[in-house]
Amino acid sequence: MSQVVKAITATKMDRVRMINVLSPLLQDVFSVREDIRTDPAQLETQYRIGVTIGSECFVSELDKMKSDNALSHAIERTKRQVIEAIFGEFRQDFRMIERDLYDRNIEAARVKLHELEKKMFEEY
Repeated sequence: MSQVVKAITATKMDRVRMINVLSPLLQDVFSVREDIRTDPAQLETQYRIGVTIGSECFVSELDKMKSDNALSHAIERTKRQVIEAIFGEFRQDFRMIERDLYDRNIEAARVKLHELEKKMFEEY
């Protein structure tokens, strides 16, 4: 699958909470004091699972003085970089399908299109 999926990571967060072991019916009847329960099996930790897409760049004050669009240019560069990072790995597949279409080889293009779909959505 996409390199983006391969880049997904898990980051342990600071939040830890008690696992809710009481049924909704008993929650109204009992109050649980969190400082009493210290069993680690009753705790769950929050994780952020995902991928960060973007770039960090520097734009000097001199660049901004020279051009009113210095920040806009940095944003446009980053957009191109993100698009290339996400879709660039599929560029060769598109060109191969395009070649088959130019050659009027619809069956070969169809097969390559299904391979591309599998590559994009099914292979982790």
